[in-house]
Amino acid sequence: MMNKTIIIGKQFEFDFELEIRNMYFEPFQLTLCEEESGKNRFVFRSKEHGCDLIATVSVESREGADAIHLSCDVNPRGGYDMRYHLAAYNTATIRLVPKKEPENILASVYHIGEKSDCWTTPAFVNAFSDIPNRAISVAWQSEGVEYHMLSMCHGECKTDMKVVDGAFSLITSPYCSGVAAINNYCVTIAYGDDQFAVAKSAVDSGYDFLGRKRVTAENTRVSDVFNYLGWCTWDSMHLDVTEEGILKKAKEFNDKGIPVRWLLIDDGWYGETERRAATSFYEDKAKFPNGLKACVDRLKKENSMKYVGIWECLGGGWGGIAPDSEIVREHPDLLIKLPNGYYFPRTDEAGSFAYWNMRHSYLSDCGFDFVKVDVECNTETSTHGLAPIGKSAMGMHRGLDGSAGIYFDGACINCTGMGAEELWNRPVGMVNRNSEDFEPTRVSTMSNFISCNIYNSLWHSNFCTPDWDMMWSDSETTKLNVVMHAISGSCVYLSDPHGMSKRESVLPFCLSDGYMLKCDRFAMPTKDRLYRDARVEDIAMKAWSACKESGMLAVFNIQKNPKPVSDSIKPSDVEYIKGDRFLLYEYFGKDACVLSRDESIDVKIPEYDAKLYSVSPYKNGIAVVGCTDKYVPYAVIENEIHTEASDIYTLYEGVKFTFASDIPVKVFVNGESVSVISDGILSHVDASGVDGKVIIEIKR
Repeated sequence: MMNKTIIIGKQFEFDFELEIRNMYFEPFQLTLCEEESGKNRFVFRSKEHGCDLIATVSVESREGADAIHLSCDVNPRGGYDMRYHLAAYNTATIRLVPKKEPENILASVYHIGEKSDCWTTPAFVNAFSDIPNRAISVAWQSEGVEYHMLSMCHGECKTDMKVVDGAFSLITSPYCSGVAAINNYCVTIAYGDDQFAVAKSAVDSGYDFLGRKRVTAENTRVSDVFNYLGWCTWDSMHLDVTEEGILKKAKEFNDKGIPVRWLLIDDGWYGETERRAATSFYEDKAKFPNGLKACVDRLKKENSMKYVGIWECLGGGWGGIAPDSEIVREHPDLLIKLPNGYYFPRTDEAGSFAYWNMRHSYLSDCGFDFVKVDVECNTETSTHGLAPIGKSAMGMHRGLDGSAGIYFDGACINCTGMGAEELWNRPVGMVNRNSEDFEPTRVSTMSNFISCNIYNSLWHSNFCTPDWDMMWSDSETTKLNVVMHAISGSCVYLSDPHGMSKRESVLPFCLSDGYMLKCDRFAMPTKDRLYRDARVEDIAMKAWSACKESGMLAVFNIQKNPKPVSDSIKPSDVEYIKGDRFLLYEYFGKDACVLSRDESIDVKIPEYDAKLYSVSPYKNGIAVVGCTDKYVPYAVIENEIHTEASDIYTLYEGVKFTFASDIPVKVFVNGESVSVISDGILSHVDASGVDGKVIIEIKR
């Protein structure tokens, strides 16, 4: 019976019950033997099956956050049965039933296979018992308070959030036999009046509960590689990647004047079996007859690539490592044999580092500057039964990240790694895939793709720099992808096939040398979309971001049943933006208007279309847009100085500069007075012919 109550955030109450299973997956008959009134701590005991079991469920608190902690210890009564232990999976279940359902619930749930923690998708539900699949993030609103719960991986165990027998449940498992004791935090829950701050606090406080350094986005040094425009081979060549095809595409970028400055050689470059088990960690000579090093050299010397990266699979190959391969013959001490006969890299810290050191030393010698490591969700499924998931994930990531730090200065894209075991056990920050795969030729798939990226960013971007996957510059998906990536605040890389790169779609992302003009916040859903699903409701999807003190606002039509959609926007849709009066400029329509903070305008979006607005606050009668030729116009400004008499802006390079003014002004470019062209409420200064950095001074 659920007759015990735990309280979250001092006021949100769950009735709960605890179930623990033995090594034969039989539930213990638990008796509550101790309860500390008002302290959220309950102790249970069982004396059966020839053993004593003591389990404690407690809620620990910090400022603005709680964590549910579980400890469990099983001991045999006699020395004859020391083998007694807990179930390998579904070990402990804490069923939670809220005394009162929240007004709104948003969950991020895994959706690719029953146990594939690749990526999550948003689920909008009315009750905790309606949350589908397994969740890693649950945000809700109740009586004016915002809450955010994240599942954790701590010690030897990982906790899944899943509905079992009609009840929302925390299911803690080591995914390995032989474990006789559990002592771990299951979930962290932050609360407050601002969901964006609460989501961040859930991550920060989670690390604090664990007693670990906060490996979060704000503490992450992102490699310079990802500040430039990139290209990946996958959608162009898939597994048929070749040296000839790579060099051909790089030459196309040069010939078209598209400043792609890094290139990723994706899957398909090494030897493998029909079951996709790796047979070699060296390049397939049929595809790279001159070797990887020669290919990298030509990309850098002949094709303007600053950086070149290469794809790797966490398990060696998608199907592990083939038993009869040269890898097993040459490096048996770096591998573990799986029950299915295939091999997997060692996951203990020393073994993992030795394995990745072996791989990365060769790739570094070939001239690669970064790696992308895929199929990280294989850690649990491949090592199931061999070692507890918490220890495996921590050891694997310490080895991988340590090696990437030595050989590539930490430049690594992690992929299919949104599981709790990956997120909480990386020792350093990372770039991590934020969504399911981009499908370039079906515009209908953009509905889920956009929704996943924006809602995942609410919580996931607090762990890492989220990678919003690839895009094509010339397809029916391009405009939606352009708007999505423009506000993302993250890296942008193309995957255009040969002959299909469109310069006009690409140049607005970056400077002439390929340096990205990005938002300096990661995009989030607007507050009025936090708990509403624009895929099925008759509303637009709205997302906000920011560049310095200027805001960015994106409006998408992502209706699953395609039809035009009408909605409204206002400057205050951009969270935390300061000011009372704003200039809104829409990139595609070249329209501008002036609005007060909460004044709205109506927008109508055709099927699978989008609008992209910059939101510029007026200061002393002047609102600066920046360069309207760029998707993030304010990002062309490197530095700014404001005095009583003038505003001075240093631009990265010569561009057309746009602002609006209510007062008479004079404008100077590098100290020389220039003419100002008026266009309605906008004023333009053409500094596009000036070499190097440009100083714009607006004198009042």
